[in-house]
Amino acid sequence: MNAQDIWVGHDYVWFPERGRGESYRPSTRNVHRVKAMRVFKRKNSYYAERLSTFVEVHMLNVEGVPRVDREGKEMIREVAAREIVSSWDEYWNEDQVRRAEQLKRDEERERNEELRKQENELIISRLDMRGLPRDAVKISYYNDNVITISREGMKKWLKIS
Repeated sequence: MNAQDIWVGHDYVWFPERGRGESYRPSTRNVHRVKAMRVFKRKNSYYAERLSTFVEVHMLNVEGVPRVDREGKEMIREVAAREIVSSWDEYWNEDQVRRAEQLKRDEERERNEELRKQENELIISRLDMRGLPRDAVKISYYNDNVITISREGMKKWLKIS
């Protein structure tokens, strides 16, 4: 987010040690809600030639209530403006949508896995009904197109001595 887009009194998302081009992190990984209180420029170090933009922020919890330290004082930090990513509302809405999509994908994956297990059990039971010993059949879970029948199981099934 550009420094000129940061308005005092608004809530933003702060990614400490933000990587280049990083615009999203899951809210469970080092993401903070902050309220911008002051935007200013200063040199990073004595030898720096350029001024860098910083923002004085109040740390907030997810509900928007100011966080306090052990002594009961509000937590205030100076952060680099480049680490402020976006408006909190935009980020939170996007995060909720991504979480819902992830839950949907996880449920679909579990459903497919359960169907695959049922299908594999059906295959093994049908082979068992035809006289092939159950312990002779192995189905690969990495590649569902492979069913391995042991040599000894095949000999028993075909009644070869």
